[in-house]
Amino acid sequence: MEMLSPHPDYDKIVRDMIQIAREVSEQLYDKYNYPNGAWFPCGNAHLVLNGTSHRKLVNFLKKTLHQDGDKYWTGDYGSLMKLSGRSGYWWSLPFQDSQSMNYKEAVYQTVRNYVADKYNLAIEVGSYID
Repeated sequence: MEMLSPHPDYDKIVRDMIQIAREVSEQLYDKYNYPNGAWFPCGNAHLVLNGTSHRKLVNFLKKTLHQDGDKYWTGDYGSLMKLSGRSGYWWSLPFQDSQSMNYKEAVYQTVRNYVADKYNLAIEVGSYID
């Protein structure tokens, strides 16, 4: 079940998620920033949305963001990328960027925990090393 509420306010949920991501990223940035922080390994992390269980959220993001090609949407709420061969999406929130995979994972894990507690919304964090 994606949400307990029958009429979720995705705009509020997404704005809350972005606010949390920005606050956490400001707190953690120096800890993971090159050259003095724990910046290694280099990589990336995203929120992973399932095309089935997160269908309403994905549809909201697609309507809110503008499409940049076949499988990519960008805008004020970050970027959304359709995964090839799967019914899933990678969603990147707009916050201060870094080459550190651990930094991005820490930000997204905090966001994931926040929406799980506040909105009963289960979202996974995916990452990879460059």
